Amino acid sequence: MIEQVAVNTLVGTASITLIALSFAMVFQVSPFLNFAHGAVFATGPYAVIWLTEYCGWPTWLGVTFGLAIAASLGLGFQGVVFERLSERGASRLVLLLASLGLYVVMQNIFSLGFGDETRVLRGHLEGSHIVVHGGVVSAVQLAMICVAVVVTGGLSGWLQCSRAGRAVRSIASDVTLATIVGLPVQRIRFAWVGLGSALAGLAGILVAFDTDVRPTMAMSPLMYAVVCVVLAGANRPLAVFACSSVLACVQQVSGYYLGTEWRDAVAMTCLLLVLVYRRRNALILAPADAV
Repeated sequence: MIEQVAVNTLVGTASITLIALSFAMVFQVSPFLNFAHGAVFATGPYAVIWLTEYCGWPTWLGVTFGLAIAASLGLGFQGVVFERLSERGASRLVLLLASLGLYVVMQNIFSLGFGDETRVLRGHLEGSHIVVHGGVVSAVQLAMICVAVVVTGGLSGWLQCSRAGRAVRSIASDVTLATIVGLPVQRIRFAWVGLGSALAGLAGILVAFDTDVRPTMAMSPLMYAVVCVVLAGANRPLAVFACSSVLACVQQVSGYYLGTEWRDAVAMTCLLLVLVYRRRNALILAPADAV
């Protein structure tokens, strides 16, 4: 049993890391608590369901276009809603409320279009299970772990070593100074939001292949992502991965000893503690001049 808890911790680390890194990417260039990112996360799997079950597309093509749809939705939220609100001098609290409204609207669209019942997506993939030191891991879970490791390492190296990565870090540090030195802030912002939204869609699709799809699937992963980004910082993918590991370990251990119904409660408690004791990372009330 302990072996399976260890395997589940690795899988949980991978799923939390992917959504946390996608949230961190968007937060770097649009720094506020964006609940609409959860809607982007859920859009990926629902797009795959629509394309494969209703349109008859093959799974690989549905996944590809699902990522594109998730990226387009994130860019649409940024360009149509958040940019315009920012231009009018909206605070981060206003942006948070707007993003929460978008999340609720999208959740209701999913419920109206696909129903409130849990939808099975894993039937599109037939994968074997692998036994690792007494723990069982599926092919999808193994793929999720590999993707999380590759994305974490690649993103960390790209931010540290590439010119474009340093430009993103400059915008995250001081958008006004980045504009003064001539960086194309808006173009970089939209490109980075699009990539982060695509990664959120990929995270949602992988999680859906592992645990199925429902309209409310995004809130818990989004809260885990917020905890990790607030603790680790948006510019530190390796630290985000480490925080995801700790949070996944706490989640699995609490589920093992207290029951699975306590896992979300433990995560929300961690979020409250972070917001109380990490005041320098306030995501809500500061002015939104960098959005």
